[in-house]
Amino acid sequence: MSEDRLEGHAAVELLLKGREAWNRHMQERSFSVIDFSGMNFEEILQKSDLSALICEGFEFPAREVLFRGVRFGDKDVSFDGARFGGGTVDFTGAEFGDSDLYFNKVAAGETVFDFTDARFLGTSPREVHFDKGRLEGGEIQFDNTLFRDRLVSLEETDFGQTDLSFKQCRFEHSSLFLSASRFGGGSLRVEGTVFESGDLDLQGTVFNEASPSFRNTAIRYGEFRQDGLQSVHPISLEGLDLSKADGSKS
Repeated sequence: MSEDRLEGHAAVELLLKGREAWNRHMQERSFSVIDFSGMNFEEILQKSDLSALICEGFEFPAREVLFRGVRFGDKDVSFDGARFGGGTVDFTGAEFGDSDLYFNKVAAGETVFDFTDARFLGTSPREVHFDKGRLEGGEIQFDNTLFRDRLVSLEETDFGQTDLSFKQCRFEHSSLFLSASRFGGGSLRVEGTVFESGDLDLQGTVFNEASPSFRNTAIRYGEFRQDGLQSVHPISLEGLDLSKADGSKS
């Protein structure tokens, strides 16, 4: 392990010591990369007799925070109130089972949160939350992601200049809620995505600059809700297939 890199079992051991120990170490040492890639956190937490991975209020100043290909299984994961200094937070290829994921009230500089190719697989209804956050730029990518039996909520969040992307996703008995969120110069792209028995809710969402895009997206046996949706530019629903939707409320 290089001096500017924290990875593997050393990173996990420090993480499990809790917020105070983690944040103190981050202040004492400077890491450009924090890498948990390929770890099986379900197994690690079971051995530690922990029911969830709690990273609430943790500070991640590194330019790269990597959870690539991590297996979380049926263990809940919470980053509520965490602070990210900018760079990349990479969950590409990560797999979640019957578990909830929380990123509520997160503060982030110009950060890329990448969940490309992630799988949220469950046998009972579970949730993904990015609510009430304040983001200053960068991107949140859920491209080519599978959601099964999930409520995906990014409500009451100030996205600022942050771009939000759900491209080539599949929502199976899953819904996406962006209610009362605000986009400054950032964009929303829901493209090439299928909602199968799930809803897309944009009630009270505000777009100050870029209009959202719904190209090649279909809602089947669910609802598209847009009560109170605001945009400085006309919003086009071109490319959004509602022919099998339960209804479109406007």
